[in-house]
Amino acid sequence: MFNPQELLNTTFEDEFSTRLVPVPVNADGWLGVVTKMPEMKTWQARDGSSSGLKLVITWELQEPELAQELGRKVVTLRDEIMLDLTETGMLDKGPGKNVRLGRLREAQGTNKPGKPWSFSDIVGIPTKVFIKHDVDANDKETVYERVIGYTKAA
Repeated sequence: MFNPQELLNTTFEDEFSTRLVPVPVNADGWLGVVTKMPEMKTWQARDGSSSGLKLVITWELQEPELAQELGRKVVTLRDEIMLDLTETGMLDKGPGKNVRLGRLREAQGTNKPGKPWSFSDIVGIPTKVFIKHDVDANDKETVYERVIGYTKAA
């Protein structure tokens, strides 16, 4: 049986990795599924000039070869969608508002007028996820993945 205290008292001689190997950019996108309910989080600009809500989604990539290549059991991507809200705190459905959320819903086949939808509907729908790499401003050797788009899974 695993004992966390035993691990805490263990001595290690091997070197640990200091860099995360990023998921490669794939022009065809990666097949992903959201496996747990997305989270809603507040955000605020560093200078305090603006704030709002963002939807935080964790994509689990359904790509066994990629997982093997990266040496991971499960490959996940964190996705953050800034939300446009009305003055009453509801999602703004006006022109040019919540475009990324609309694109995600379109890719999942749920962006239909008159069809009820909620954030929980994001879970379980296979979707092609597109990423790009961002370089850390303070450490040029550190690269992060950023979700930039979606399309329907074939």
